[in-house]
Amino acid sequence: MLALNIDSGLSDRDNKGLVWCYKKYKAFNAAVQLMDQLIIQGKWPLPKKPSQTELVEVFMSKSYWHSHVVKPFGVIARYPQMVAWLEREDSDSPDDFEVWNLQKSEYGFKELKEWIANDGTLDKRAKAKLEKAKARKGKGKRVIESDEDKMEGSSNVRKSHKRK
Repeated sequence: MLALNIDSGLSDRDNKGLVWCYKKYKAFNAAVQLMDQLIIQGKWPLPKKPSQTELVEVFMSKSYWHSHVVKPFGVIARYPQMVAWLEREDSDSPDDFEVWNLQKSEYGFKELKEWIANDGTLDKRAKAKLEKAKARKGKGKRVIESDEDKMEGSSNVRKSHKRK
């Protein structure tokens, strides 16, 4: 853990809150990058490189990592508000309602997965508004290339039809 600059507090397996697990997720990724750099530079202090599974198990069980952590945290980078909420360090961080569109006493992986599935909200009404806006945005003319254009590799527009 010292060679990879891992905070020993992050090896606490009892705390499974979102913010805590996100810190572990980020520390794992930073440790993997540092380990790869040290190996490339020939400065890795151990005779054998630990596997990613061994490294995951410094933070939590591999089953919990794969069942709860990797997928949702892997996609939240496209939601800067959520990243700011998870990394909150000061009063400038967004509050719960700004991010989740719903106020709860506690948020877990169940809520995070629902939030991602609802495109960044837990509020069903906000989700319906998002879907309406997307539907309105998608209506209009749809451009279709002719078969000749496709064969020639041209991107000239030949026909347009309204989407039904």
